[in-house]
Amino acid sequence: MKLWLPNNKGRGIFLAILLLFFLVDLKAFSQECDVRILSVGYLENNVVKNLSAGVTYDPQVPRPISLRIETITTGNFCGANLAIKGIPVEGKFSVFPPLAIPRPDQRGLSWITSMFTIPAGLRYGRHTFEIKIIHAPGCKDTNPNNNSYMAHILLTAPTEECCDYGIEEVTLAEGRRLEEGQLYTPNFPSKTELAIKIRWNKIAPTYGIQCHNRLQIWGLGSQRLLLATAGLSNPDKDGIITVKPIFNLPKGLIPGQFYPFKIELLFSDKGCDCQAGNNSRTYNLKLVRMSGNDLMVNIIKLEKEWLPKENDWGIKVTFEVANVSGTETLYDVKVGVGFNIYKIINIDRLPPRKWVRKTHTITVEVPYVWVEVDPDDDIQEIREDNNKDLGVYKRDSIKNVKEK
Repeated sequence: MKLWLPNNKGRGIFLAILLLFFLVDLKAFSQECDVRILSVGYLENNVVKNLSAGVTYDPQVPRPISLRIETITTGNFCGANLAIKGIPVEGKFSVFPPLAIPRPDQRGLSWITSMFTIPAGLRYGRHTFEIKIIHAPGCKDTNPNNNSYMAHILLTAPTEECCDYGIEEVTLAEGRRLEEGQLYTPNFPSKTELAIKIRWNKIAPTYGIQCHNRLQIWGLGSQRLLLATAGLSNPDKDGIITVKPIFNLPKGLIPGQFYPFKIELLFSDKGCDCQAGNNSRTYNLKLVRMSGNDLMVNIIKLEKEWLPKENDWGIKVTFEVANVSGTETLYDVKVGVGFNIYKIINIDRLPPRKWVRKTHTITVEVPYVWVEVDPDDDIQEIREDNNKDLGVYKRDSIKNVKEK
């Protein structure tokens, strides 16, 4: 029997096919991969929760939990196990049996569930434990640096009571309500000072945790950070903290409208505050045009005047009103004149830096007279302490009882 051998051309094709099969076979049995841990949580009522957010714990007894570990594999999966080292107590720790990592899905993800026991005798606060990835023999690890994962766990007291801070009230620094308005000009940043009242529920934070609590303020719409951080002082005996931050409102806003902003409380650790729902509040600040208005009133004189209709004497009041530092003409400026009840007199037009003289007669004799400009505070001013003047009436005088 004669054995067939290919000619030179056929021999080359035959060798190429053998080489191709050899390369495919090497790739199929490649033993290079990398496995790393993405996250570690625990299951409670079939819900995966964050270990660092807090696990209730009684130091008198061990606390079993169900860990949920997520891994990701790159390359060809060739088998790996997880080794979990327990939380150390007085320098000693337990080692849990190795866990086989299941074959990953198309995305390279695998999930492992394992019972884990938190030992008795630990303090409340943060602790760590180590999880290691052990590759199967013959499996080349392309990145040994991520084979160790330190899991962080926060142990909290088994009680519903916990440390909590909440924003209670926000006003302007002078005690005025936000809707009363802040003086503002669109041409340059306007300084604003708030008074923020924060209430603490008088429950101490988790034992062993150092709290550094702060707040920040955001301007909404443009998402502008108005105040980066302001530290919170210690609460008073009633659990109240008052913060008075100063910041500038941005340029280009519209006077007369409301500017929304948000105040957020920031905590250095979750054990410092357990209720996130009262840590953020949104408010609206009214912007009042800053024009430099400053209304002032002077009583010029009080005169005794005969009133035929009443068949009696009355008091004629002469006074002057001016916008002493304003830059705009004001319209419909109200002036109250009287003893204990004001009679309102309207000044239709009040130019800036010009005194306007008016008179009014009170139909009864009274011991003194008040004259007040803008008694209802309809006009925003840079001063409010010079809007009122007092005139004292002397019965035995006919005129010019008080002159200025």
